[in-house]
Amino acid sequence: GFEEDLNAILGEISRRTENASLCTALLSATLTPGTARLAERMVDPVTIVIEPEQDDLEIVGGGAGSDSDEDGDGQGTMDIDGLKRMANIMAGGSKIRMPEGLNHTSVEVSMKARLPALAGLLAGWMQGSISKAIVFFSSCESVEYHYKTLRWLAKGSKGKMEDDDDAAQGPYEIFRLHGMLAQGERTSVFRKFAETKSGVL
Repeated sequence: GFEEDLNAILGEISRRTENASLCTALLSATLTPGTARLAERMVDPVTIVIEPEQDDLEIVGGGAGSDSDEDGDGQGTMDIDGLKRMANIMAGGSKIRMPEGLNHTSVEVSMKARLPALAGLLAGWMQGSISKAIVFFSSCESVEYHYKTLRWLAKGSKGKMEDDDDAAQGPYEIFRLHGMLAQGERTSVFRKFAETKSGVL
């Protein structure tokens, strides 16, 4: 949905950073044809894949690598040291360890059990040793639905589901972040999530 905007941003970055060393990162929770088209704009891209059954973050793919930007578009370049480190990792088959404080969890459940399983996991985690969690959804509409539902469940399923962000929260805070929110609101949400002791984004 953001492909046109991202292409415009990439074009402007290219124009402003002509002949400059630049490293571009494209991060996406969903891999779509649009994501692939954006990746094609990068020079010698490297793909990072996280396999659900592995604890390691492995770097795969990518071209031979070059610290120069041959077509002059300023995209996808990296400093020489960065390229050497990347080439070393790729050549040796070594892996990058996930940070110890970061856990990537996946649970396979039926479509009917998805919402209760998610709500139960989050409620259990927030009462235990895990104080913060980030959950990804495939659309803005899905974020809105889960935001309202999880807020309602977190306050004990009392009253109506509120659209009001100032409505009373439960024992832990629920935050939403998606592309339909204004930039100022997104920044504010991210800051609040960073500052809270216990919450779900």
